[in-house]
Amino acid sequence: MNVTGVDIAPNLIQRAQARAKAEGLNARFIEGDAEALPFEDASFDVVTSLVGAMFAPRPELVARELLRVCSPGGTTAMGNWTRQGFVGQMFKTFAKFIAPSGMPAPVSWGDETVVRERLGHAVSDLKMTLRHYNSLTPSRRLKWSTSSVSIMGRQIGHSPRWMKIRGKGCATNSNGCGLNTIAEAMNSL
Repeated sequence: MNVTGVDIAPNLIQRAQARAKAEGLNARFIEGDAEALPFEDASFDVVTSLVGAMFAPRPELVARELLRVCSPGGTTAMGNWTRQGFVGQMFKTFAKFIAPSGMPAPVSWGDETVVRERLGHAVSDLKMTLRHYNSLTPSRRLKWSTSSVSIMGRQIGHSPRWMKIRGKGCATNSNGCGLNTIAEAMNSL
């Protein structure tokens, strides 16, 4: 399987490359924007984002791009924070002080109604599942919980399950974390 990671931040590209190398993974990482992905139409069998694409300021462009680069019969999966969870509540507090004017809340991607408006017209199957997400601090000594990550999966036609997919690979935000979480989410769809 060929895997391509995309992130807008060069430092996260470097981190992902180092992590992939350390883990012996065959993956490439490139700088790119979720609102204008640098790929041809239908380039990937699987397109994923774990709390990445949700931060792009124009979600309608993100939705269009996720659908555009996914091949017919392919699968798109996202892990997004919800308004109700700890991170969503934290974002609500921060937004009072630092959110750009007019930018939609990133946690909107965790709202099933909003996701259906953004993607529903172009998909044959849309499933959202709330998951409890445990996160470790960098020291890995303290464990804290952030409830309510919305896992959204989308298929066009009949797509094989995540672990059975062969072919062109997947695109994902490349922050170096979450590939296992996305695989687990895809297996639960």
